[in-house]
Amino acid sequence: MKTKIISIVALIFFLFVVACISRKEIVKKFNKDGTIKVTVNTYEEDTNYLHNSAINPFPMRTDNRWTLSFARDTGKKIRCTAIRNFSSLIMLQKTFILNNSKWEKLSHELKFRKKFLWFYTIYDYNEIFHRINPFDLSTDGFISENEIRMWKSRDDALVTNIYDKKTDSINSAINDKAENWLKACFKMELVSNLKKALEILNDPNLKPSLIADNIDTILNLCPGDFNTKKLIAAMAGYFRDKNVYKLLDKKFSFLNNTEKRYKLIVDNFYEEAVFKIVMPGTLTGNNAQKMKHDTLCWSVTAYKFYFDNYELKARSRIANIWTFWVTGIIIILISGIVYINRKPDIREKYLKILNLHER
Repeated sequence: MKTKIISIVALIFFLFVVACISRKEIVKKFNKDGTIKVTVNTYEEDTNYLHNSAINPFPMRTDNRWTLSFARDTGKKIRCTAIRNFSSLIMLQKTFILNNSKWEKLSHELKFRKKFLWFYTIYDYNEIFHRINPFDLSTDGFISENEIRMWKSRDDALVTNIYDKKTDSINSAINDKAENWLKACFKMELVSNLKKALEILNDPNLKPSLIADNIDTILNLCPGDFNTKKLIAAMAGYFRDKNVYKLLDKKFSFLNNTEKRYKLIVDNFYEEAVFKIVMPGTLTGNNAQKMKHDTLCWSVTAYKFYFDNYELKARSRIANIWTFWVTGIIIILISGIVYINRKPDIREKYLKILNLHER
């Protein structure tokens, strides 16, 4: 019989398919003077966005610093656009927050560095999404490193528009392995926390050793989505001991950690976005999934940063034309001085001319 934990974990991995009903694009254009233009596009089915400005379709809260527009796109989609110019990277980091989305608490950092190298100015862009999976159980024996890499790229069709049935079949098999690993993590932490709680409770009828043997049956008794209160109620019914309800006391608040971790994972799968970057100057390196003209594109979902950090990176350069002129003039001057010093007669004539001028 399938346990409740299977349905809990299965929900996490299929949320991406059923929950992401809108497409988002976040475009950042970095200028050489340090200013940044951010354009956010969302494509919605609901025509109410055309008539009701109180509805916010964007992943961030907007104010009068954003320029908003709403128009019909191809088909029945409504294209919602928000544009804002930021004076610096610091201003962008402080005020551009995805606080109208499930990614509000996502650990995320953005870096944009400028380095002067005389002939060229180098620009480096790095955006890092820190891994959301909080469990420390090794993936060895569950899923290989190569399979993890394939699993992380499952949503690249958002950018590349390539759908491969064979690849989809492989991803399905890898998905099962990732699901089995998460089930093991979830149960391991749950059992550990419950054992600790029962040791503190010190009820002779509720031995900590009973948890590991009966956790699947207990989880089956939890209706709907997992939460700590339902779990404790299920334990009280299964062990026929009302003392279990004492675990709702504040001193057992650590039991909520598993619920919080579970919610953290689930919430992040509710979002998806295509990140687009425009760098100043000529691109010299990047890890983008697609490049169109001067725009780099990455599809970003929780699949990308589930097991490991996910980094978007790009490098570009701008030639400093004035440095070539300055270098040329310096070379000419040095060459002239060397030439004069190597020709005694020319040097003497030059010194005489200088003496005449001094008189």
